[in-house]
Amino acid sequence: MKPTTSTVSIEEFVSNHLPSDNANAFDTVFTTLKSERLLVSTSQPTAQKSSEFGYGITALKSFFQSYSPNPSKIVESLRTVCEVASDALQRLGIRATGGDRLSIRANEGIDLSKNACIAKNFEGPLSPCDVVVPITILCGGHNEEPGSDIVERVVATMNDDARRTFIYGITIHREQVTVGRFSRSHVIHSRPFTLTESADMLIRVITALLTATDEQLGYDPLVTRLPDNSYVYQLPPEEGGSNPLFYHSLELLSHYPSTSLGDRTARIWRAVQVLSPDNRRRVAGTPDRVLKDVWVDAEMRTEAEIQEDLFRDIKAVTTDVDWRKRPIFQDFLERDVESLAEALQGDNFKRYFSCIVAKYVAQLDTRATSTTSPSKRRCFFVYESVCTPLHDISTFGEVIDILKQCVIALRLMFCAGWVHRDISTGNILSTRSGSGQRWQVKLSDLEYSKKFPDTSHPEDEHMMGTPFFMPCEIQMERHVFPINPERERSQRYPKRPVVYGYQHDLESIWWIILWFATMRVDQDLCPKFGRLHFQQPMNEYCTDRRWLLFRDPSHLATVPLLDDALPSELLDSNFLDELQMLKHQIHGEYMIRNAEGKQEDIGTYSYVISQSFTLFFERLEESRAIWKDLKLSITAESEGSTKPYRYQRKRRASDREVDRKEEGVWVERKVVEKRRRKDDRPKQDRPTKKARFDAPVPAVEAPFRRSGPVTRSMTRAAQNTGPVTRAAARRMHEAAASKNKTTTTTTKKSRR
Repeated sequence: MKPTTSTVSIEEFVSNHLPSDNANAFDTVFTTLKSERLLVSTSQPTAQKSSEFGYGITALKSFFQSYSPNPSKIVESLRTVCEVASDALQRLGIRATGGDRLSIRANEGIDLSKNACIAKNFEGPLSPCDVVVPITILCGGHNEEPGSDIVERVVATMNDDARRTFIYGITIHREQVTVGRFSRSHVIHSRPFTLTESADMLIRVITALLTATDEQLGYDPLVTRLPDNSYVYQLPPEEGGSNPLFYHSLELLSHYPSTSLGDRTARIWRAVQVLSPDNRRRVAGTPDRVLKDVWVDAEMRTEAEIQEDLFRDIKAVTTDVDWRKRPIFQDFLERDVESLAEALQGDNFKRYFSCIVAKYVAQLDTRATSTTSPSKRRCFFVYESVCTPLHDISTFGEVIDILKQCVIALRLMFCAGWVHRDISTGNILSTRSGSGQRWQVKLSDLEYSKKFPDTSHPEDEHMMGTPFFMPCEIQMERHVFPINPERERSQRYPKRPVVYGYQHDLESIWWIILWFATMRVDQDLCPKFGRLHFQQPMNEYCTDRRWLLFRDPSHLATVPLLDDALPSELLDSNFLDELQMLKHQIHGEYMIRNAEGKQEDIGTYSYVISQSFTLFFERLEESRAIWKDLKLSITAESEGSTKPYRYQRKRRASDREVDRKEEGVWVERKVVEKRRRKDDRPKQDRPTKKARFDAPVPAVEAPFRRSGPVTRSMTRAAQNTGPVTRAAARRMHEAAASKNKTTTTTTKKSRR
């Protein structure tokens, strides 16, 4: 959301938007500059002058008559003015900015038009934290666009310095000067005034800045920067509290910088509670914490408020003695109900969430120019545990274990009537007491969570979530319906807005599993499939491919490029079969619910919430020994590994031909179980392949819902409308033969 921008006269800007205008200080500075002959009066008074006569800087009297003046002379002239002004204020006994003396300087060796500033550091290279007021000088010609450079520098400074809440900026475009105040909510510009005839206005601005306190210059008094570039955050006492809390940042865990002033931005620190900024001794008995420093839209509810409401609603479930009879549990497996009952005892459910233990929410920006303009407010949230995000987990087995727990956390939200709406690898955290111990999931980032069903149907429902793992319906902003080209127009399915529901959170889990399997395995595998379906940024071509992949009724084994993207550990297990079955059931449940217009019927989600995911994880465990130690890359970029790719795919363990040396001659060991490979023989010498058969394609009506669970064979029958391979036919026969069994035996076969 872009900040509100307004333009006012320079007189109004000085009076209302600069630090307090000290008339005595300005008169002293102005008189000193005239006595030092640094200011010269103009013979032509203008409407912009603040005194009886206008004034210009003596050194720049005829400077702008040149077509391309050197900006270094402007910097030197302004530095001289600033030094004389500082000396005059010091003699007057005025010291501000924490006792630090300010001056105008530029970073040597870099374009001065982008690096001049009012700074506290007079020597050595400039760091972003040294910049107090950036100054942009454009002297090349009248075709240059003023304003863009100063905004870029303001954004960069606010991203790099955690203390800044707003920044003043000065732009000099030839002889025209503009002053601005930049915050994440509001940008206020002065109208241009001339440096050659109204330099006294610039002197008034500089004097106000030199006499301002750090807080008046945009530094947050609750954030203290230390010499080692760490910070101490102060959280004022909450209601009922008596003493503030202080947290010293130890390590920056993640940083989401903004690209413009109005963007959401967040810093996440590993921090420790200390006694004070001056006494940074750890408070006895306190563990390391996580501190989130985030700017959010003022009209949005904070994560702390949402978490309090969610926890209250989860606890309220247990007050209903008949909570097991609610519609959401009608198709639950008994073991899933019992696991929820255990989590609902007391505060046990809180172990599944990253709980906020302290918070601070700043007041709104008082510089708002309109009561209806957007505003940002700063929030500090302290979380109980330092956790590891899912994308930093090192083995595939651990990822599956954490995702199983994440489904339990989501069930707790669902039974309380909430949806998360941003399930991603960065929001699924976990912690453990030591190496080799069991991971405990900590579902985090509840700021987009809300009640479901939501009768208001707000307009922000579209494109909610992390693009890599966003549900297809939300990403495409349309429902999944059964495909039936012969259906009459009068029998079209009911139209409803796409609203984020329980199954959308669960679909994100499916995409996360596919992402880990194809993008994060630490092996030399083909990245093409992953790059086609997990792009950053996500373009229309990528979203279309994801939509087609999700709706394709054929087995995942037939998807182009997927075979080369998967490691042998997953290819030799039942992973693809179970991932395919889970996709079929998620897709089938969408079709049933949408065809009947029951998106807000809680009971229609019961089967997929419980049986679909519980049976998926249980059947996947049958081959755990094959893939549990599969190594994952935790240093690759989100769009895939950055290491060079050798296109020749690694063969499975049983395919590898191990060379050995016999009597000084290298020979090749024969492969016991040889799989299909590229056949180099002439075409006429190759064996004839058996022709595939095509199953009849019936007209697909809206699936009907039974009172009991939907079996695997039922799902296949509803979905399998395309060509059937020999392997797929064999799987269907095997499933039919074992339909009366309690669990399905994993088929030991090679897909190749």
